Amino acid sequence: MREFRGSATFRLRGEMSFPSAFSGRNARVVESVNQQMNGLLPLLVLAAPTVNTLQVPELSKWQSIPVPPKSKSGEMKAWIYAAMDAPVEWQVRMEAGKLIARPAGKPDPLPAPLIALGYSAKYSKVQPIEGGWLVGVNRGEWGGELVRVWSPYKEAVKVSDHQIVDFFYRKGRLHAIEGLSHLGSSRGAVIRIGLSKTAFHFNASKVIELPAAPRAVTVRRDGTVILILDGSVAALDHRNRLTILLPKLHEFSSNSCAIAPGTTRLYIGMRQYVAELDLISRKLRYLVPSAAYLNRLPEDEERRIREMYRHG
Repeated sequence: MREFRGSATFRLRGEMSFPSAFSGRNARVVESVNQQMNGLLPLLVLAAPTVNTLQVPELSKWQSIPVPPKSKSGEMKAWIYAAMDAPVEWQVRMEAGKLIARPAGKPDPLPAPLIALGYSAKYSKVQPIEGGWLVGVNRGEWGGELVRVWSPYKEAVKVSDHQIVDFFYRKGRLHAIEGLSHLGSSRGAVIRIGLSKTAFHFNASKVIELPAAPRAVTVRRDGTVILILDGSVAALDHRNRLTILLPKLHEFSSNSCAIAPGTTRLYIGMRQYVAELDLISRKLRYLVPSAAYLNRLPEDEERRIREMYRHG
């Protein structure tokens, strides 16, 4: 993965590639699309908007982009490909009591003792605790672990083999979402993390198994946990009952989520868009600051993709 840096950071794939499981004429079309799109990558990098040239407005002023209907599968595929290869990835977060969306940059640097132990901000989530940190290491298909690092001794003690995606507090107790999506399989769980009876070692226990790998999490004031899963949105109530709020979410590498203060609107940061889901009406919208931020395929390639998938 390459990075282009301006005032904001844009993550770009080293190559743009379309599916290769085709034969005959479609295979030749796919090969042509791949070759020409890879040749256009430098142009897309140069054309990527930065905060210097295009100011990011408040989320309330973002534009809603219509999603092609399922009946028009060619248009849907072109929309998906354009979003998947967009140069900008949005991240949502609360800042000074206000919900904001900004281009995703590098992860926050780790505390010096963790760096000294060889931990990487790219693969680690850190939760400060008394006397040190809990570190969730997630290397994707290469595995992961949850460890406790003692600050005075700079010693790491393994807690479990969970692949931590993020930590969160619920009713004053520390929890985490963990899981993996890889090669067609997707699994995950919500876990509870706490001290053992000796108050010396931490332990991690499963609260509930999830139907797919989790991407992001936030907690409502009433304690309901909102989960962005691999392709859907779910809610976990105070009795640990899971409800699917949205069975189908086009999520392009979702990385964060937050609820706008005083509303029932959930915002999900991802590549190309910030998705807005009303938790009551279940209405979903895909937002961009302006049309200038939309990644568009060259017209001839878009036509070819539409034709390729015209019949599904």
